[in-house]
Amino acid sequence: MKANDVPRFGRVLDLIGLLLFVVGGGVFVRAWLGFEGVRHYQPGPHEPLWSAMHRANGFLRLQHIGAAVMAAGIAVFVVAWWTAGRVKRTAKEPS
Repeated sequence: MKANDVPRFGRVLDLIGLLLFVVGGGVFVRAWLGFEGVRHYQPGPHEPLWSAMHRANGFLRLQHIGAAVMAAGIAVFVVAWWTAGRVKRTAKEPS
């Protein structure tokens, strides 16, 4: 299958998958940087007990969300690949 043979729907799926993967990666990196900031976190005098742990748990949730969005992007890539294969097989079958 040449590049020109890929249907527009496949290209759109590729773009959506790439966008999801990049956004998920950005969220994941933000969580990682947040974890680095927890090390230097100094709670204020009116902060609740274990506030640093609560802050770290928030970044852990953010990291899970980023990983899930990246996995969704990979799933969209697989669907795009599968769709292109179906189109290729359909085009080769005699009518």
